[in-house]
Amino acid sequence: MGAQGGVNILLLEDHPDIAALLKAYLERRGHRVALAGTRQEALAHPELARMDVLICDLGLPDGSGSRPFAGVTRPGRPGIRGGDHGPSAS
Repeated sequence: MGAQGGVNILLLEDHPDIAALLKAYLERRGHRVALAGTRQEALAHPELARMDVLICDLGLPDGSGSRPFAGVTRPGRPGIRGGDHGPSAS
């Protein structure tokens, strides 16, 4: 966990204005936030293995954000997976 009870968050968002707004909001609540604007930036992020939470935009310039980190794991933590949105509501 991050400092002061917060969590380490990787925010994957390709729109800088939205990323800045979300980062400020989360940091005000005591979380440590790292930013990435593309899947490749996120996968190459030097602190990826330390992240507790991934918040991910689904529409990214270099591919879908729904399953960007299959197979990324760290000791004592399950792999990071994209959400399963299930069937559409009628």
